[in-house]
Amino acid sequence: MDGSILDARLNLTWRVNPYLAVGLGYRTFQIDVDSANEDTPGFVDLSVDGPLLFVRASL
Repeated sequence: MDGSILDARLNLTWRVNPYLAVGLGYRTFQIDVDSANEDTPGFVDLSVDGPLLFVRASL
């Protein structure tokens, strides 16, 4: 059995006012799993990469 997880983000955030922020960035998310067990074959490889555009609001 093997495993791996990576979640990395890089972004810039601009606070419009004390309650609202907007941002732009990049995110990568990766999962690697491997199985050497003969009863449960399988491996999982998931990778999500791409730009971020977000709005964050708070009270």
